[in-house]
Amino acid sequence: MIASQSMYKNEDEELMYNLTAKHIIDQYGTKKGVCMEIGIGPGYLGLQLANQSDMSMYMVDIDKEAIEKSKKNEKLFQIKDEINFVQADVAELPFDDNVADLIVSRGSMWFWHDQLNGLKEIYRVLKPNGVAFIGGGFGKCFLPKDLWERVVAYKKEQLKAYKKEKGMDIPALVPSEEKLIELLTAAAIPEYRLIKDYPGIWIEIKK
Repeated sequence: MIASQSMYKNEDEELMYNLTAKHIIDQYGTKKGVCMEIGIGPGYLGLQLANQSDMSMYMVDIDKEAIEKSKKNEKLFQIKDEINFVQADVAELPFDDNVADLIVSRGSMWFWHDQLNGLKEIYRVLKPNGVAFIGGGFGKCFLPKDLWERVVAYKKEQLKAYKKEKGMDIPALVPSEEKLIELLTAAAIPEYRLIKDYPGIWIEIKK
C-alpha cells in the first residue's frame, strides 16, 4: 500500500521509496525480526519498510528535528506496530551486540562525521546472518527504467538547487570505491558488496 502523497514531493518519489523498500524486503527475505534505519530524514524509507513488513522498526537519527518530522509522517501510514524513534549518533549506537536482522541507511552515510566508527557500530549490532544495506542512489538496479529516468531528471534539479542554496555538492561527498574498501577493511568487515547506483553507491554487508 502506498501512503498519502503529502509527505513526498511527487508521485514518482513516493513510488521510488515504495519500490526501494519492496526490493530490500524481497532481496533479503526479511519481513520479521528487528529492522533499523540509520539517518532517517523525514522517514521516507523506514516508514515504507514498516508498512510493508512485520518487522520491529527502530528509526535512528542524530537530529531531533528529523525524528519529529518522521513522527509526524508516521501518522500518514496505517502501521499496526509501534515504531521506536531513537535519537543517537551512528558512531555510538545505544543497542546491544547482535540485535538487528536488517539495517538500512539511504543517503546519510555521506554526512556521517565518523564513517569508520559508524560502519563498526552497524556491524556490531547486526545479528549473525543479518544484512545491512547502506549508502545511496536513485535505484537504477531495481526500479523500472522509465521511473528511474524520471526520478533522475527531477533529482538532478533538486541537487542543483541544493548546491545553489546550501553551497554543497552532494554527489561530490560520495566516497570512491577505493575509499569505501579502505573503510570496510579498517572496520574489520569481511563480507560486503559494492553496488554502483547513480549518483552514489550502495554497500551490502552480511554477517
